[in-house]
Amino acid sequence: MDQQTEQAEPVAPPRRRRAGLIVGLVILVLGVCLGTVGALRWRADYTTSVATSRSMSSTVSPGDRILFRLSTQDVPRRGDVVLFAPSAWHDLTPGTELVQRVIGVGGDTVICCDNHDRITVNGHSVTEDYVHPDPTVPVNGTIDLPFRTTVPKGTVFLAGDDRGDSYDSRFRGPVADSDVLGIAVTDVSIGGYRQIPATNVFVAAGLPGAATRDGGYLVDPVLLLSGAILVLAGVVWLLVVGLRAVLVSTRRRRPFR
Repeated sequence: MDQQTEQAEPVAPPRRRRAGLIVGLVILVLGVCLGTVGALRWRADYTTSVATSRSMSSTVSPGDRILFRLSTQDVPRRGDVVLFAPSAWHDLTPGTELVQRVIGVGGDTVICCDNHDRITVNGHSVTEDYVHPDPTVPVNGTIDLPFRTTVPKGTVFLAGDDRGDSYDSRFRGPVADSDVLGIAVTDVSIGGYRQIPATNVFVAAGLPGAATRDGGYLVDPVLLLSGAILVLAGVVWLLVVGLRAVLVSTRRRRPFR
């Protein structure tokens, strides 16, 4: 009876090792899957670009790296800060990508300015609380440049938040919706995330259509981070299982004295 028990005892550890290996592999595969999904979603939904112009100061400053939700996901709305391609305006250098704010969409009549130096959109005066001229840049007389335009369908009318240092749709005309590459979500420059708030000034003025809000931009990084943690946990688990197997094997080979 004792001999049978002694022969049966070594069977249990290999079974435990196999179970441990399976658990570790499952954790590892799950981590790889989560990380892959996060990476693919991130590449499909978002892009980043570094601001090079002062036209959006102080909302976006030169050197800021901005995360944009690709415009294939949304149609630009009034108040959105957007990234658009150099093909939008023929005088832009190829490869240049500009960031400006939508102040009119297709069909809108945009006028500057009323008696309180505010733009009007379809007859509604808009108090643009995001417009902050850079005090360090000499004013060039374009802050309250008079204009009146009816935005063609399929285009957006853009302006910089620093109107005194921005050459935008007031000078160059509207931008086709197809030239809008993305809608700004957050500043991902070194130092952390700084969300670019979605303005409500157009809705407050009585115009329909709130600016785009994106609360899901952290989902993909969370998936990536979760996947990385699970991969690390799986690797550590497998290493521990392997090390225990080596120690058990070493003890068995050690001669009795």
